[in-house]
Amino acid sequence: MTGSDVALSGVGYDRPDVVHAPAALGDRSKQQSLAHWFDTSAFTTNQKGRYGNAGRNILRAPGLVTWDLSVQKNFPLFRERQKLQFRTDFLNIMNHMNFDAPNANLAAPGTMGIISSGSGGRVVQLALRVEF
Repeated sequence: MTGSDVALSGVGYDRPDVVHAPAALGDRSKQQSLAHWFDTSAFTTNQKGRYGNAGRNILRAPGLVTWDLSVQKNFPLFRERQKLQFRTDFLNIMNHMNFDAPNANLAAPGTMGIISSGSGGRVVQLALRVEF
């Protein structure tokens, strides 16, 4: 996204022109990948009065990996129909960091191509329930 209305459409969300393939650079460390997710020199502002040739959703963000686990145990109470249920839920049990999409705005060249945020860590939830 160029962040401006160069095409004079009145919308302000023009797509840029693609000069060459914005493929990510070869083998790099995770820190290098987060600081430069794709080749930012592959994009340039579209010409005045024309739409850019960049397609929709041509950039790929990092994948999403999350494992959730739920365990529960029912305990009978005094009468047949009454029971106590203990339940625990583990969200993102492997505590894997999922990164957000990189900034893809040409109007912010200092942060374009940088991934600066991600999801939170593991969450554990406990519950106790009485059925009667």
